[in-house]
Amino acid sequence: MVAPARSLQALCRAAFSLCNSASTSARAAAPAVAQLGGGGRLWSAGSGQAAVPGALLQLARQFHASPGHHAAAAGDATPAMNPLQQAPAPVPGAGASPLGPDVILAGGDVTDTSRAVSRGMSISPRKLNDFAKLVRGMHIEDALIQCAISPKKSSKLVQKALLSAKANAVNNFGLEPHRLRVAEAWVGKGVHLKRTSMHGRGRSGQRLRYRSHLTVVLREEMQEPRRHTKILPMLAEREKWQRATAPGGAAAAAARPEP
Repeated sequence: MVAPARSLQALCRAAFSLCNSASTSARAAAPAVAQLGGGGRLWSAGSGQAAVPGALLQLARQFHASPGHHAAAAGDATPAMNPLQQAPAPVPGAGASPLGPDVILAGGDVTDTSRAVSRGMSISPRKLNDFAKLVRGMHIEDALIQCAISPKKSSKLVQKALLSAKANAVNNFGLEPHRLRVAEAWVGKGVHLKRTSMHGRGRSGQRLRYRSHLTVVLREEMQEPRRHTKILPMLAEREKWQRATAPGGAAAAAARPEP
């Protein structure tokens, strides 16, 4: 915006030179005042003052142009306020709308999603993405169960991100935890660290220590998502329960009357 400002300044200086020559013969018949956005006068004419030089003086002040001593003396002496120097209007709160309190703007606090970002994790993006693909689209509890029973390192990292996103959804946005679903889970490449790799015969090479970023997005559904993971007791506990509930088992022996 430097070039338009300089052209406006040059235009104001050229107009001052023309109006100063005509100000001795042309006088305003009545004062005409128009207000700018900043509160300064654009046209001002009073007794013994030229209308055109005063107007251009106010216009020059708006664009920081220098009219010279002759035009400044002939113009209006009332200073004009620069719009850039005014106090800004009060900003409405997050989610508030200038159309009214009943209108909710997009981007406010009303949302049905929550996210958590884990950065700089010490794992390769490929290994982390292999487990992130497993939990995409799952119910939040199903995803946490998959993370708990998996022996992989990536499962523990994904579990931390899921718990953080769930806490954000419940505490910050007031979402229902039983209606949360893993809507998105994507992996990004971090800054790989270069390290020395020792080779045979006194030689050395270069190896990388991989770093990854993980972003998890949870979305609250209208209805509770269908769960696909079913927790079963251990095999020994299941066999004990089957023996106890069998017709000739311990439950039947306990219910049999004593002779």
